[in-house]
Amino acid sequence: MALKCPHCGTDNADWLSKCNACGKSLDDTSQGRHCVSCGRSIGFDVNVCPYCGHDYRVPAMPQVPKAEISGGMKILLYVVSFLIPLAGFIIGIVFYTRPDPQSKHVGKMCIIIGVIAMLVNVGLAALLYVMVLGFGSNGDFQMTPVATYSDQTVLDGHKVTIIAITDPDVSWDDVTIQLTDGISFATWQPDEDDLSTGPGATASYGYRTCGSLSVYCSVTDLAGNGCVSGSDYFVFSATFASGATYEAWLLYEPTSEKIGTGATWVG
Repeated sequence: MALKCPHCGTDNADWLSKCNACGKSLDDTSQGRHCVSCGRSIGFDVNVCPYCGHDYRVPAMPQVPKAEISGGMKILLYVVSFLIPLAGFIIGIVFYTRPDPQSKHVGKMCIIIGVIAMLVNVGLAALLYVMVLGFGSNGDFQMTPVATYSDQTVLDGHKVTIIAITDPDVSWDDVTIQLTDGISFATWQPDEDDLSTGPGATASYGYRTCGSLSVYCSVTDLAGNGCVSGSDYFVFSATFASGATYEAWLLYEPTSEKIGTGATWVG
């Protein structure tokens, strides 16, 4: 025979002394019975509270404690988020949509770590691009072109002709003409505007001192397009010292490197 709890109305086995549902004594009727939902006084044989409608026939569901996310699991999720940012975003969204605060915090951290990892990867890729490929500040690849030269003695000095150059788009603004006797240097800086006036454009760039010599330099751009091309030449006007060795070349200013090995002659 079932024994009804005088406090909550739950049916219990007749051999029990305390209620399975509320834990109170099955023999204690001194205080009467009150609804566990609204607190009002109700009869011991009532199954449904007439005031609030609480149904005592439905057993109370035990509360299941929420599972905690262990420290090791958090570290694993954070590491995965850093190594695989896309996975971090997905994990973060899944955890952030859960109702408990701990899961929301873990999800938020996974998303933040994924964003940081993505920015780090982009920064490292850009740095590698600059270091390996030589990406310049102006957005162009700064690679020194290669040229070959020929030299020829002319009436008033020496003529150096560019036979060929690997990059046909090198502007005269990006080169410096250099002349050396092995000890001293003389330099001239051509101007693209001077040499882009049409076929056979020629410009003079004045005297420079090289050792004991005063050397005058002029440049001829046969195409007259302001770019260094094959067959363009520059002339050094001076009386070169007999027996002395001279060398001339173009210097590529973006990399500060010689364009080719230059031309060498003996005065």
